[in-house]
Amino acid sequence: MPAPIEARVTNLEALVAGVVTQQGDDRGRVDGNHRRVLDEFGNVHEELSKLREDVTAIRQEAEARHTAVMGALNAILERLPK
Repeated sequence: MPAPIEARVTNLEALVAGVVTQQGDDRGRVDGNHRRVLDEFGNVHEELSKLREDVTAIRQEAEARHTAVMGALNAILERLPK
């Protein structure tokens, strides 16, 4: 199971900070770190995209339920004596 998104973002921040602050590294090490950062960025982006899809689905379901509840409430209110 992947780590929670907060932990992955923190990991990404740590990787970026490490790459930025390192001095005197040889090109191969820098390239390796760059690949790791890009990979983790891609992983975080994918996770955020999935979460966005989940939130969209939840919102759509909530809107559908709200519409149904409001319809039922209006039907009840119409039956009440005026």
